[in-house]
Amino acid sequence: MIVSIGNSLFAAAGVIAHLFLTDTQGREFFQLLSLVLVSVCSLAVAVGVYVRTQKRERYARAFELVHLAVHAIRDELQRTLPDGDDEDARNQSIKDCVEAVLNCLSIGFSMITGGRCRATLKTLEVDVPQELKGKTLDDGDLAKYGKVVTFCRDPITSQLIAENDLGSSIDLQENDRFFDLYKSSRTRFWINNDVKLDNSRRTKPEKYGSCLPYSSQMIWPIRHTRKGKADANHAKRVTLKEQDLIGFLIVDSPEKNCFNKLFDFDVGAIVADALYIYLDSVQPKK
Repeated sequence: MIVSIGNSLFAAAGVIAHLFLTDTQGREFFQLLSLVLVSVCSLAVAVGVYVRTQKRERYARAFELVHLAVHAIRDELQRTLPDGDDEDARNQSIKDCVEAVLNCLSIGFSMITGGRCRATLKTLEVDVPQELKGKTLDDGDLAKYGKVVTFCRDPITSQLIAENDLGSSIDLQENDRFFDLYKSSRTRFWINNDVKLDNSRRTKPEKYGSCLPYSSQMIWPIRHTRKGKADANHAKRVTLKEQDLIGFLIVDSPEKNCFNKLFDFDVGAIVADALYIYLDSVQPKK
């Protein structure tokens, strides 16, 4: 692209020199303009290479932290969790592992974007009324009684949030972002680089109003879609049980236009898949 622009400018300069200047003046002017254009194009190429190199270095450094996050999960799976009878100790051990993972992820995305990023894990739970417990639920019931619960945040965010919101929940159907990811097993992530202009239903709008603490956000579903439950074109909507949706991994930033869906998807998806393996292994089956 830069070469094409340079060629066009050279051609234009030649026409100008030919039409408006004498031969000697035209040659001198064209030589001077050529030198300037070559310098400008060289500078543009150098800047482009520098920026791309810096970006690659940022991603490389971020993936080192993703590697550490996966190591934390691996080491935790090899460790014996507290006995199931000590539920508080077991839950705390699980949260400690998830917090370490979220810490790596938040730092990694902060490196990539150049600004402070938060990382949160929200779990999906089904809170059915007493009269439906023990009965076979259809997909409508699962969606109706599904709740998205704040399970853990990265340690820096946990310290900055004055109100401890761990354990707080919102109905699945009350948040378009989570509900859309639930509805389609083909949707691999949700992204918005200017959330404040988003008109969809969001978590606790009555709490934040227009003063959201973030402007850019990416969400990855933590799930495993069971094979054979949908046709080749995914025409059949996979149910909550069939897709085994455990929760959502969220990264956000107060800055606009932070995330790139082409490059940033895999960074979060690797961690989301690892968290699925971990949470699916340690949490009691319902």
